[in-house]
Amino acid sequence: MTIEEAAELFKDVPDYSHRAMFGGYGLYTGGRIFALLDEGVVYLKGDATSIPLYEASAGEQFSYMSKNGPMTMKYWRFANDDLLLDHLQDALDTVERSPVPKPKKPKRK
Repeated sequence: MTIEEAAELFKDVPDYSHRAMFGGYGLYTGGRIFALLDEGVVYLKGDATSIPLYEASAGEQFSYMSKNGPMTMKYWRFANDDLLLDHLQDALDTVERSPVPKPKKPKRK
């Protein structure tokens, strides 16, 4: 999936935006990340409430190789766009449950 296709898929997400990061994209609602787009695959953000739902739908956890071996993150992919959209609200609810990040302090000169 391209970033343009993701933007179309998530057109109904409130205050949707995206930013390039680490060779992929972060997908945002109201300035808070709800998904990643990496190598054409969308991964939805998860937490203790949503991860069991993702696992029940055979979701696959995002992982990557670091210098210390395989690492996983709390983001999940699904076999098709229908399952992805079935869990979109779970990802948006995850964002609502997560703490609001503190504003960054301005750099000193």
